[in-house]
Amino acid sequence: MRLGFALLLILGSAVFAFGQIRVVYVNPKFEVLTRYHKKIAILPFKVIMNLRPREMDRITPEQYDQLITDQGLLVQSALHSYFLKRAERNELKIEVQDVNSINSILVKSGIDKSTIDGWSSMELCELLGVDAIVTGVFTSDKPMSDGAAFALMAGLGVYSATNVGSCSIRIHNGETGDLLWKYDRTLAQTAGSTTQTVVNSIMRKASKQLHTSLSNS
Repeated sequence: MRLGFALLLILGSAVFAFGQIRVVYVNPKFEVLTRYHKKIAILPFKVIMNLRPREMDRITPEQYDQLITDQGLLVQSALHSYFLKRAERNELKIEVQDVNSINSILVKSGIDKSTIDGWSSMELCELLGVDAIVTGVFTSDKPMSDGAAFALMAGLGVYSATNVGSCSIRIHNGETGDLLWKYDRTLAQTAGSTTQTVVNSIMRKASKQLHTSLSNS
């Protein structure tokens, strides 16, 4: 299997939502642009948490900021874990950079969720020493049931059973900055879902759609 094809199937399967509406884009030059790729990096996801006014009244701005930071790191970690499992099965012939190394480099460079938009994909790839980056935006009205963020909301008695929103994932080429692939989809999940179980489930469901996208590109 060609590297670009294998990379598209793995990265393209990294879709993080349940729902009926989805949008897929595959760059017509994907195979050419990724031919010599050796390493990719998954960045912390941007998170938009649309809490209700009464929920916002029960937490401080600092707690909310920590909430969305934690959720973004959870998605990053879950995607990284999934990619590592694919690599262990020899389904991914490209190196996935360690998330701890990524986040350490970002911190040392003064890059966080409030400043990262000021950096181009080419600059970020050069900084991290990779050929492509995976980024995304997760919009939700509730945190997922991982760690302290969920415990905070549940402890305040403001966590309901259904979580709705959307997820958008982008893959950008480091050398040219071109958008290689994107996937947008609506989200609806139960309160018991963890980041990892949601990511794993959607990756399995997305494979068929990515095969179709590639054949039509």
